[in-house]
Amino acid sequence: MFRVTFDKSTCEQFLENLAGRQAIVPRADGRGWLESDLLILAAACQLTVLNRACREPASIQQWTKDSTEYREARADTLVDDVRAAVDFCLTLTGRVFHGHYDDRYEPCVEADVGQVEGCVSIMPQSGFKGTDSAEGPRGRH
Repeated sequence: MFRVTFDKSTCEQFLENLAGRQAIVPRADGRGWLESDLLILAAACQLTVLNRACREPASIQQWTKDSTEYREARADTLVDDVRAAVDFCLTLTGRVFHGHYDDRYEPCVEADVGQVEGCVSIMPQSGFKGTDSAEGPRGRH
């Protein structure tokens, strides 16, 4: 279990900075980045990605045509897809941190990531070493 201290004003500041495309800096009180601040920032980033995905012109047009029940199901799917994408980025970030990135990946990686029938699906597009990206492995990396 992980203790989280959620500070509303910190969250509001992060959301404002992300919306305004302003720099996000650590606390000015000299304590730097607290673990709780980092968790709030991660959540604010996820929410920003979700909001931007929902504002795509094609998405807006389709969502207005869909039934409420279908919109709710699509929203759940979008949340699952974003979580899968964040988890994929977390995996790659861990490989960078531990020095094991370069053996499997180019400096820039592209993949279609999401949930398909409850399982994470990763469809490599580019930057995966040792695979043909178009026919690359399906599944978790």
